[in-house]
Amino acid sequence: MLLFGVGYGAASLGCTLPLFLALVGASLGGAKLTAFAAYGIGMAVVLMALSVLVALAREGATRLVRPALPYMGRIAGGLLLASGSYLFYYWARLRFGDTATVADDPIVSFGVRFSGQVRGFADGRGSTLVAIAGAIVALALVSSLWQRRRRAIRRSLARQ
Repeated sequence: MLLFGVGYGAASLGCTLPLFLALVGASLGGAKLTAFAAYGIGMAVVLMALSVLVALAREGATRLVRPALPYMGRIAGGLLLASGSYLFYYWARLRFGDTATVADDPIVSFGVRFSGQVRGFADGRGSTLVAIAGAIVALALVSSLWQRRRRAIRRSLARQ
């Protein structure tokens, strides 16, 4: 799992980092730097919250996913193939097709509508979602510190 995570992270960075850095580098200014910092903090909080939730739900999720485990390689491959096919079709359509009718294409318009719906959902709830994620991270931190303190107290009592 660790190697899968490292490979996924490297592949994700390889795909998105150059574009992200080009866009951010082109728009750096006074207020833009603040927006960039807020974006970074927001992403960090959300990813930490997801990591905490995955760690807490590990046993239940393992029991739930275990029957599908032999098929996970094929499921992941199918999802990767589907997303890659869509991206290939989308960019080939833009490069070689009539760009005036891209919005009329049923496959491209589905992707655009779906991403618009996700964006619309997050637009009104972005600060709430980040606040919930921050609360999860804070709760995990407090819980970890509390457990560490209890262990230290137990050790000191055992020594006496």
